[in-house]
Amino acid sequence: MTVTEFQTPCGSLLLTDAAGNRLPFDIVQEIWKPALTVFHEYEQRNVPLPAQDQYTVTIPAAALQTGAEYTFRLHGDFSFAYGDSDERAVANLAQTDSVTLSLGAEDLNDDAKDRQAFPVMENGICTGLRAPEQYDESQFTAYAVYPLADWSGYRFRLIDRSRAARFRLAWVRHFPEGVEPDAYAAVTHWTII
Repeated sequence: MTVTEFQTPCGSLLLTDAAGNRLPFDIVQEIWKPALTVFHEYEQRNVPLPAQDQYTVTIPAAALQTGAEYTFRLHGDFSFAYGDSDERAVANLAQTDSVTLSLGAEDLNDDAKDRQAFPVMENGICTGLRAPEQYDESQFTAYAVYPLADWSGYRFRLIDRSRAARFRLAWVRHFPEGVEPDAYAAVTHWTII
């Protein structure tokens, strides 16, 4: 379905342009995997996570202006944080007493960002990468996407019309009782594209 707002347990998901105008986006309910199993504490007890609230969000390139900046984020009074990342994907995480939610972004330019990053060295060993102050986006394709500072969503800019911008959204209600809330952070598995 095409919407200009999508309600989640952790706020309203909105796409806006630089002036703050709401724009439409396509959202489809998916079932990528029927369930995800996590380990509970040190017992390695399997806890299946139900998989009913998984969505793919697509923003067609034809609906966007090349070079314009857009914001895709959750609006709500929740604390968001970095969730997880993988090749060409990054995801945030939000938790309440009863639900854990993640919003992931497909980052087609992850490799180009890594090539521009600076190595972080400790005792002569590279322990990670540090982003430059500003990326050279002339080496990017499709769209450039960056997490917002508060991890509530992403800002992105259309580079060319070769691909639609894609995001994934998923949440799981805390069930069964007695499972530590941190165990549900595995919901990011569904949002790392």
